[in-house]
Formats: sequence, structure tokens, C-alpha cells
Amino acid sequence: MEDGEQQNKNDDGPCEALSQIPDRFVVAEEELDGAVYEEYERYVQHLVTCQPQEVGLEARQTLFDPTAPLEAKREMLARLARCGTVHAYRAIEQYVKNPDPALAQWSKVALYECRMGLESELLEKPVGIISTGLGGAQHRLRYLVAVGLSCGPLHDAQQRRVESTWRTICERHDSVLEHVNFHPNHVILTLLVSMETAVGTVIDVGIAAANGDAPILRQNYFVTNVAVPTEEEIQNILKEISRDETPG
Repeated sequence: MEDGEQQNKNDDGPCEALSQIPDRFVVAEEELDGAVYEEYERYVQHLVTCQPQEVGLEARQTLFDPTAPLEAKREMLARLARCGTVHAYRAIEQYVKNPDPALAQWSKVALYECRMGLESELLEKPVGIISTGLGGAQHRLRYLVAVGLSCGPLHDAQQRRVESTWRTICERHDSVLEHVNFHPNHVILTLLVSMETAVGTVIDVGIAAANGDAPILRQNYFVTNVAVPTEEEIQNILKEISRDETPG
């Protein structure tokens, strides 16, 4: 019987862990420094153990006092974020627009933490942060996609066809085509893809639709949401993946 009870406790572990996964995520519009985020988390844990301190109007003014010590501003940003109120969010938001350079990343983390608190309270559900190298907007993550051309450079009509088709496909998948740049042997697309949709689905459908009965885009592609590669890196990657592509 004891073994059975122990087994049940073990079974509850994954369920309990899953219950802690946020139902909703805030997408950071730009990358948040991982080291700064970890430092922020440790700092907030320290604040929790300290004597509670009310964050009033006078305290908020510390943020915008050019003579105030950076450490005081660091603490104020964390305390405001923990408040999770609209007024606190607006104060941090204003500071983020013109921060002390040393606290630029710290203030961004505080802003997203405050936003999570606000949304969690309003939705009565846990909210988390998603941060990638290329950032995102609203509920969409930003991706850079490089697709090789199966023919020579595209003429104007073909370029218009490709761009129009991709915009339509993105709209169907609650996504956005931000930019498209045509090069002699490849196309670079910047997409904002809904977190509810697999980026591969948008790309595969986009390539198929753009090709139609006259293929102009290769089937294999390179996609990243970590960093913008150099032109040389893109050329090398496309050359490598084209070797594995079955002629069409």
C-alpha cells in the first residue's frame, strides 16, 4: 500500500508541473538579456524577504531624478514591477523610453514583468514571457526566412506575385509579412508568425502558393529567429541545403 501511495505522489509531479505552465505568453518585442533576467529574478527574490515598502508617487519620482543613485532606481524598477498596477506600468514604460544606459536592459525586464502581472490579474491566469533574438510583436514571433530561387533573378511581375502571395498566406494564418527582399539567387522574408501556428506551415504553404504551376522558389529554406545572418552566411547555408533537394 505504501508503494502505491508513493507511486501516486510521483504521478502527481508532472501534473503539478504542467499546471504551472502559463496559459498565455507576452512576446518581447526585442531580445531580453538572459543574464540580466536571471539577475533580476534573484534580486526580486531578495526583495521578497526584505521589509515591505510602499511605492508612492514620491518614490516613483526617483526614476526620473538625474541625481538619484542607480541602485535606488534599480530597486524602484523592481518594486514598481511587483506592484503590477497600471500606474506602475506607465511609470516604467516612460522610464524605458529614456533610461540610464546601465539600466536599459533591467528596465525592459521590469516592464515585461509588470505587464505579466497586470495580464495575469485581469485574465486570472498565469502569464509568461517569450524572448527571442529577433523579437516579435503582440502574439507573434519574428522569423527571417531565406529561400533560394530555382530560376534566375525574378523580374518585376514575378516579384509582385511572390510578395502578394506571401501576404495572403500570412493573413490566412494570423501572421504578417513585414519585409521581402529580392536578391539575384534568393529571397529573404521577414515574417511575424502567430504562436498558434507552426512557422514551417506558413513557409511551406507560402512557397507552394508562390510557385503555382511555374516553380520559382526552391523547396528547401533556411529559417531563424535567433539573429540576422550575414549575406555570406546565407549564401553558404542555401548552397548547402540545395544539395539535398530533389530536382523538381
